[in-house]
Amino acid sequence: GGTSVGAGMGGNLNLITKETTAKITNSQINNTKSVSVAANKDKTQKTEDLISVGVGGSVIASTANGYSFSGAMATDVINNTINATIDNSTVNSTGDVDVIANNNFNNRNLAGALSFSNAKNGVGVGVGAIVSVINNNVNASITNNSTITAKGVNVNADNNENLQFLAANMGIQTGNGIPVT
Repeated sequence: GGTSVGAGMGGNLNLITKETTAKITNSQINNTKSVSVAANKDKTQKTEDLISVGVGGSVIASTANGYSFSGAMATDVINNTINATIDNSTVNSTGDVDVIANNNFNNRNLAGALSFSNAKNGVGVGVGAIVSVINNNVNASITNNSTITAKGVNVNADNNENLQFLAANMGIQTGNGIPVT
């Protein structure tokens, strides 16, 4: 037989930029029971739920010399901005005033590569990686000379990130392999 080379690559790329804003600005609110300025008010509800899979593979069969290479990559670049603001406003409430911003981000990535060579002499190499760049900015604020009269004032920003990653890679050579010196 001769020499054979096999290569395979698989992957995924997520580029996400998102902004969520709840805002009262340049306003006057009087004689109200309660006021709620909320960006994603329920912090148990998922604001993002991503599942990403990248898979690659290659096979070399029945040759004298075989070289099999594969790779897989899962890549995320995520920019989330979540704002809840009362800005330059007057609020007079007999109840509560709530300014709430929540982010509940879930991200699961799987990358896997399998290379197989059953050549008499050869190599099987599998390589995989996961790269995640996550920038979450969550802000709740009362700004710029705002005046709040209320029974209670609650300003809360909460960021929760649940990240799960698995990279599984395998290179298999059933022949003699190549000696490393």
